[in-house]
Amino acid sequence: MTGFTIHDLEKRVAERAAASADESYTRKLLDRGVGQCAKKFGEEAVETVLAAVSEERDRLIGETGSPKASFAWLQPQIEEEQAIIGRDWFPYGIAQNRPSIEALLQYTHEQGLAARRAKLEELFAPSTLRDIPLSEGQQV
Repeated sequence: MTGFTIHDLEKRVAERAAASADESYTRKLLDRGVGQCAKKFGEEAVETVLAAVSEERDRLIGETGSPKASFAWLQPQIEEEQAIIGRDWFPYGIAQNRPSIEALLQYTHEQGLAARRAKLEELFAPSTLRDIPLSEGQQV
């Protein structure tokens, strides 16, 4: 796992949102309104879920970072993002996601969305606190 954090992601999105629509797809999408952003998010989510249920990890990884169009400048940008975030943008399992989940729990408490700082172990059934490879019978 690289040192890329949710704060780095927030900064990158803010930079892209501040750029002109000619330079930033993020800005162009934001200019089209919340409905268009939600539509694009939904389209990408459906494609990712379909890749996930196919049980083809490489397809899932490819779908989460695959170019949706053929632009000469797009592949280097994807490679740059993969160098920062890593090839697996959506790690599987609690152990790999613990830092992100712990940050979420901290932020929800700090921002008053939760009365107390919950523990990660309170969110999940005990049987889910360990990774179970698909080869051991877990069904997706």
